[in-house]
Amino acid sequence: PLFRSGPHANATQDMLSNYHGTNVLVNLHSPLQALSNALGSHRIKYSQGCNIDNNDTSMIDEAAAAATASDVAVIFVGLHQTQEREGHDRTTLELPGAQLQLIKKIYATKKPMVVVLINGGALAIEWIAENAPAIVEAFYPGEMGGDAVA
Repeated sequence: PLFRSGPHANATQDMLSNYHGTNVLVNLHSPLQALSNALGSHRIKYSQGCNIDNNDTSMIDEAAAAATASDVAVIFVGLHQTQEREGHDRTTLELPGAQLQLIKKIYATKKPMVVVLINGGALAIEWIAENAPAIVEAFYPGEMGGDAVA
């Protein structure tokens, strides 16, 4: 099975950035939904792993266990609109919350891994760049972005 994790793995509105009006089409097109539609939900394992905006690590072990039982792990991390917007400066370029901890824990399973970045601004990803076999910079991919990055 294919394992999906990270706070953006089942994201919809976070695919849009800040410059959009009302959009409900995106609600049906998260990366997890798109892949489940393409491959069948029975071939996908999912565990969120962590949130973007807090340091809660309570879901990371569950995500690592699911990754261990899978063939490949795809981890969707990044930022969301409350962290980067007009009139708001970030104080760090690091991934917020426990996202890097999630990536490191899944990396430790030794399963093939892809890290997908969902963001608009710069991110400091030195550890990811040195260790992850593959990185996809998706930025904020838009209303059908979940399908595109799936």
